[in-house]
Amino acid sequence: SPEHTSLQDWLRRFWPVYCLLAALVTFGYALWDTYQLDGDAVAYMDIGDLIRSHHWAGVINGYWNPLYPAVLALGHTLFHATRFTELHAYYMANFGIFLLEMLAVVLFTDAVIRLRNVRAEATEADSAARFLLDRYALRYIGLAMLVIATQRELSMGKVRPDALLQACLLFALAALLNHLATGSLRYAALMGVALGFAYLAKSFAFVFTFVCILVLIVFCRIWLKLRPAKIAAAALLAATCFAIVAGPYVAALSKQKGRLDFG
Repeated sequence: SPEHTSLQDWLRRFWPVYCLLAALVTFGYALWDTYQLDGDAVAYMDIGDLIRSHHWAGVINGYWNPLYPAVLALGHTLFHATRFTELHAYYMANFGIFLLEMLAVVLFTDAVIRLRNVRAEATEADSAARFLLDRYALRYIGLAMLVIATQRELSMGKVRPDALLQACLLFALAALLNHLATGSLRYAALMGVALGFAYLAKSFAFVFTFVCILVLIVFCRIWLKLRPAKIAAAALLAATCFAIVAGPYVAALSKQKGRLDFG
């Protein structure tokens, strides 16, 4: 209808302003909603110091994974932080992660739209009639949920890896949905890479990786009815890319513990 088209145009034109407002609000939280530290935060800060001093034996451990401390170390270096200012540098690093999450949310919601449109075309249905929310509506909702989370569980004042983990997982799921929509092997590779970085953020992603690969196999076979050889190639490529990113840390951790260990 004309009213629906007008609303879509308005949402599309206002989108850059909305992104800017979301970033400004969250930047304000990075400046003023601070000092929410706990024991894990101190551990991640200490590992960041070990990274900056190249004390790699101390970086490898079975509890705190290294990607978030590496981000903290980068923030410490970029802002030339001292002991007095290092927390503010870490809050700015958290803000940088928030911007990465914004991109991940957009890619994820766009992948949802892409997959549902492909499926609608496959069933010869009118996607506009079947679905209430369009691309920009989903973007707005996703970004709004992200902003709410950064005021609560994932706030800027918490020196924790969960926001970074969320960004990596959203990138991985966006790649998975794009692979299901297109069958392109590059998306299977990107999923493996993103899951590898998610594992380096938090070891939970190690198990989640196998869930994603299983979903890829099941949906490609039952839903898309692809040939087993093509499904196996996609699954193997995703697993290989994950291993390339996560494998060195798993190997180092296993060597330190004297047994196979992923955290």
